[in-house]
Amino acid sequence: MEKLEQFDVNQAIKEGILEDLRTKVQGVNEALEVLKAEDIPTDLPTLKKIMVSDEAFNEWVGKAMDSYVGKLGFIPKPERKRIKEQFFEVVRKTENERNTIAVFLSDAKYTIVQDKDGSLRYDWEEAEKGATERATRRFSDEDVEYYGMLSKVVEALRELYKWEEDHTYCHFKDWSEPFTGAQRPTAPGFPICIDHGNHLQILMRPDFKEWFKYNLGFRLGKMNPEALEQLKALDD
Repeated sequence: MEKLEQFDVNQAIKEGILEDLRTKVQGVNEALEVLKAEDIPTDLPTLKKIMVSDEAFNEWVGKAMDSYVGKLGFIPKPERKRIKEQFFEVVRKTENERNTIAVFLSDAKYTIVQDKDGSLRYDWEEAEKGATERATRRFSDEDVEYYGMLSKVVEALRELYKWEEDHTYCHFKDWSEPFTGAQRPTAPGFPICIDHGNHLQILMRPDFKEWFKYNLGFRLGKMNPEALEQLKALDD
C-alpha cells in the first residue's frame, strides 16, 4: 500500500517561482544597459545609494552637475541653463529603468550578486532553496494516517473490481440515474447497480494521491469545528 510522505514539493510551483525570478533579473539587466548608455555608474554599491529613491538620484545628478560646472569657470547664463537641462534630461529618460532597479534592490527576497560583466542576479543556490521551501506542502501525522485509511479502501475496491471482472458482475460504480426501487432489469443478465454518488470514482482515480494532496484542507480533511456543527445542523 502506497504511503503519503510527510511533505511534498510541487515542482510546477517551484519552477514558476524560479521563472518569475529569472524574468525579474532579465528586466533589471536590460534596465542597467540603459543606465550604462548614459554613463551612469552601475556598480552595486553605487546603485544601492542612488537608486533608493527619486530624491536620492536627483541629488546625485545635482552634485555631478555642480562638480562639472565648477570646473568650467565662467559660463554664460544661457549655456548654464542648457547644461542644467541636459543633466536633468537624463533623469527623465531613465525614470522607468530606475524604478525597475529600485524595486529589484528594495524588494530582494534573496542575496543579490553582481557578476564580472556588471550584470545583477540573485544568489541562485539561495533562491532555489527558497523556491523549494515555498513550493513545499507539509502533512501532519493525522493527514498521513487519513491517506493510509483511504488507501486501504482503494486497495479493497481494486480487489472488488477484479473479482467483478473475473465473475462477470456489474461493477459497483456510479450510474447517472438514481435507483428508485421501481427499476428492474430490462434484459436477462443486466443487474441493477447501486447509486452512491461519485466518491468511488474519486477513490479510483489513477492520480488519487495527487488529488488527495491538492484537495486536503480545501475539499477534504480537518474541518473548522464551527463549520462542522453547521453541516450537522443542516443534516438534522
